Amino acid sequence: MTTSDGFRFDGKAAAILSIGLITILAGMAVSPALAGMKTAFPGYDDSIIQLVLTVPALCVVPGCLVCDALVSRMGSRTTLILGLVLYLIGGVLAGVMPDFTLMILMRAILGIGIGILTPLAQILISENYTGAVRNRLIGIPASASFLTGFLSAFIVGNIAAFDWRLTFAVYLVGIPELLLVLRYLPEHGCPERRSSGGSWDARNRGAWGLVLTMMFVNIAFYTFSTSIALFMKSEGMGDDATSGYVVSLFMLAGFISGLLSARMRAGLGSMTIPVALGLMSCGFAVMSVSGGVPELMVAGILIGWGDLIVYSDLFARIRLCARDGDDERTWITVMTAAMFGGQAISASVVSAVAWVLGITGYRGTFIMLAALLISGAVLSVALSILRRCRPDPVTG
Repeated sequence: MTTSDGFRFDGKAAAILSIGLITILAGMAVSPALAGMKTAFPGYDDSIIQLVLTVPALCVVPGCLVCDALVSRMGSRTTLILGLVLYLIGGVLAGVMPDFTLMILMRAILGIGIGILTPLAQILISENYTGAVRNRLIGIPASASFLTGFLSAFIVGNIAAFDWRLTFAVYLVGIPELLLVLRYLPEHGCPERRSSGGSWDARNRGAWGLVLTMMFVNIAFYTFSTSIALFMKSEGMGDDATSGYVVSLFMLAGFISGLLSARMRAGLGSMTIPVALGLMSCGFAVMSVSGGVPELMVAGILIGWGDLIVYSDLFARIRLCARDGDDERTWITVMTAAMFGGQAISASVVSAVAWVLGITGYRGTFIMLAALLISGAVLSVALSILRRCRPDPVTG
């Protein structure tokens, strides 16, 4: 199938775009199994059992940072195969480990594998597509991951109720992805070794601004996903199943937003980031005054929609900041590491800021995030105006 802009959905496209389907499964896929793990390993308290979720997230960041070096030495296809092998080993074998320490080791291997795979989704788009096609595909990996999250919210809980160890079988989705890569994905060859003049431009202030924006947005984004169930329980708004419905709508909104991201970026132009941050701010504001599940569903849709707009726009902009292909690849891995870094430090940063400001409770935290996000939107507009008003260095 070939679209009007020349994109052809074939085996190669399937191999590249489906990477996003498997990377979101780092922690969420087995979160319903925590209760069963607690029963199987009664000698560990809750904070230790939760390492099953937190260890992969922590290991994703170093995985992202080594991805660029691996691609430089082995090429993108070989690096992708390595990431998938680590994903399968760490994901599936954790479910059969008789010892909890070995299970955590497997989860760490899974995190490194996901850290390698996630930036490759963007790197491979850059290597294989150009122009309007590449611009349209940027948001697809994240959109695909939200689709997986939407579906798994309904499926994994039922599997865990039958046998908690079977939840780890969800990582077998890496097998069809590996087969697609082996069959259809060409190798572009190992990039030439960089010269001293072609080294990564770490002084690129514009790129660092985009990286920090990604981290900031993900700190807010993951506050929603990690606090919604506890907030609903504390307010007496439904049960675990109800919170699952809210999260599912949140994921569904992100999925649709990712599919439409190129069209929205084209229509909004320089206002893309302010509008996206404004949507997320409205979502947290609605949560801060919510009195029932319908309001929380609206909030989830606004936050999920806004986040995917930010994601796709930042990855599009980081490409424009890069000097060449090597520089672009490095900035993509740094951006991806910042994205997961924001996830890892989200709870600590939000708690610290709330403590400094004297804010307590979930509602206070939500209104704080709404204020910070709308402030970010205003700052983004101001910077955009300053860039347009800056005199040309040649013409004055």
